Amino acid sequence: MENNKYQIPEDNKAPATGTESKEEVEAEKRQSRYNLRRRKEEADGRSAEDKTAQELRQVQEKDATFSAVAAASPAPQLDFGGKIGAYFWLLFLPAWVLFLILQVNLADPSLANFPPTLPALGTLWDGQALAFVVLWILFQALLYLLPVGKLSDGMPLKSGQRLKYRTNGFLALVLSCAGTAAAAYQGVDFTYIHSHFLQLAVASFIVSTLLSVYLYVRSLSAAPADLALGGSSGNVVYDFFKGRELNPRLKGFDLKFFCEMRPGLIGWCLINFAMALAEMKQQQLDTPSAAMILVNLFQLLYAYYLVSHPSPLSPPALAAIVTLKAIGFYIFRKSNSEKNAFRRNPADPNLAHLKTIPTATGKSLLVSGWWGVVRHPNYVGDLLMALAWSLPCGFNHLLPWYYMIYFIILLVHRDSRDMSECRRKYGSAWEEYCRTVRYRLIPRVY
Repeated sequence: MENNKYQIPEDNKAPATGTESKEEVEAEKRQSRYNLRRRKEEADGRSAEDKTAQELRQVQEKDATFSAVAAASPAPQLDFGGKIGAYFWLLFLPAWVLFLILQVNLADPSLANFPPTLPALGTLWDGQALAFVVLWILFQALLYLLPVGKLSDGMPLKSGQRLKYRTNGFLALVLSCAGTAAAAYQGVDFTYIHSHFLQLAVASFIVSTLLSVYLYVRSLSAAPADLALGGSSGNVVYDFFKGRELNPRLKGFDLKFFCEMRPGLIGWCLINFAMALAEMKQQQLDTPSAAMILVNLFQLLYAYYLVSHPSPLSPPALAAIVTLKAIGFYIFRKSNSEKNAFRRNPADPNLAHLKTIPTATGKSLLVSGWWGVVRHPNYVGDLLMALAWSLPCGFNHLLPWYYMIYFIILLVHRDSRDMSECRRKYGSAWEEYCRTVRYRLIPRVY
């Protein structure tokens, strides 16, 4: 009982009553001296906590105004042109890809010869090409299921759950390259990919459409918490276009995670390798050209272009393009790594130098490091890499610059979507962020 009394903080103690003994009073004074530093630290801790709580309350009070305005405003417009845009993009994008392939096949792919002559419908279909696409997808699915690699946690869902992801993509890439090399050594003719590129593209469209229909149908029985916010408009075509279920899985096999990374991106490497072989065969070369080697490391459409339209590069041009690619990749990787590290653990001591703006959601916005220079430094890195992909093809035709032009339009549109979403989500904190980080992509320009 005596010891308990001496542990009561001084500001909570009752005043002396005169009934306490002299020894008790002296003991209390001694204990007060010994506890002074601890009480000061506690008071400092409470002050810091009170300050943080006060800042959060101020942000929340400001955001109450934003929330009231948002509630009184009409519902925001749907992305990509809304319902009409969904119809348009679903029809236009596959047709545009086919037109690009046909255009590249022309002896002179200039805009003066656009559009190219449409082939007979019978030439678009090839059963062997479809079988090749399906077997490639199944092979990648088998590699995905290998119980090798780190199990990583995904971002928290609305339910608070974190999904597990098997990150063995690099192993899948290595095994795919080894399998391709072994097949080439056994005499498999990979130039088939170039000669049947159009049919392989059509086969990929068929598989993608069937998978998309399946995903939409299964989303109709998904729980509301599993649906994506952007794909639950109630319009069938728009929701089909946007994607309705957020993380569709078949007994742990994450279809979204698999399709985003495995068949397409690893298949990209296979297709580029086949284009290098086709260039050597068509142009009668002993080794791929310097431009083809660069593009093999960078991109796909340009590899297909270079098979029939070679573009020699001087050593200085080669060095400049490689340097540009390296700078773009460095900016892309460093900015994304900084953002991901901050998302996973904002209290990481390695990130203590970064300045932030608190938001009413409890999260903070980075306003220093890469994310203090421009609002989208990762986009800048992406654009520099896209420029490096186009340069090896030269300036004789506009076609190799299609991706660069398309990518600029895409990122500007994505930036506008991000602005609207973040303003709605973060309210006054986002307004302060925009005043602090003024430029979107290029400092002092845009």
